[in-house]
Amino acid sequence: FRSAFVQDAEAIAKRCREVGAIMLLDVYQSTGVVPLELEAWGVHAAVGGSVKWLCGGPGAGYLWVHPEIADTLEPTFTGWQADEEPFAFRPGPIRHAKGAWRFLTGTPNIPALYSCRAGYRIMAGVGAQRIRERSLALTDHLMNAAEGAGFEVRTPRDPKHRGGTVSVWHPEAERLSRELIAREIVCDYRPSAGIRLSPHFYNTEAECDHAIATLKKLAFG
Repeated sequence: FRSAFVQDAEAIAKRCREVGAIMLLDVYQSTGVVPLELEAWGVHAAVGGSVKWLCGGPGAGYLWVHPEIADTLEPTFTGWQADEEPFAFRPGPIRHAKGAWRFLTGTPNIPALYSCRAGYRIMAGVGAQRIRERSLALTDHLMNAAEGAGFEVRTPRDPKHRGGTVSVWHPEAERLSRELIAREIVCDYRPSAGIRLSPHFYNTEAECDHAIATLKKLAFG
């Protein structure tokens, strides 16, 4: 969240299985920019949403549950959509569906689910590996430019541990982030992280250079 550090999910999942723990992985900051192999890693469940790298807009979240444990878990919160026959409208207790469907609740956010499809299709069309390669190239470029301009970069250099965001630190980062946004350079600010710049596969090196050049001028004159 602050540095875009990518955890070793496979190692964590392995340890969880060794001690009999269930691992729930938050993939909100990675889906769409870091390839995920949840079953191969041994992850039990994962949650995320569409508003970030999937370019699907707000309001559409998702849950993945490994088939080996899905039917052994009893939902704490439930609703008619979790029933094995939701449109049967039977009276009495809910008979939970098989698999991850059992974790649905009431009527879903239909407009959000509809609007997220365009982003999902684009991501699937480009492909996770191509997006990852482009992301690493752009974040490398951005980090080099930021350090060359005299800024501290708080994002891992090691590609194995780097997500899609570059965190650039300056004592006046909050003010500078507002100045960048006013100049139509999309970024955000987080305490202890600084200015977060998140190029996607459709961005260019020239746009990265423009962002850092503008930031340098604002920070150092």
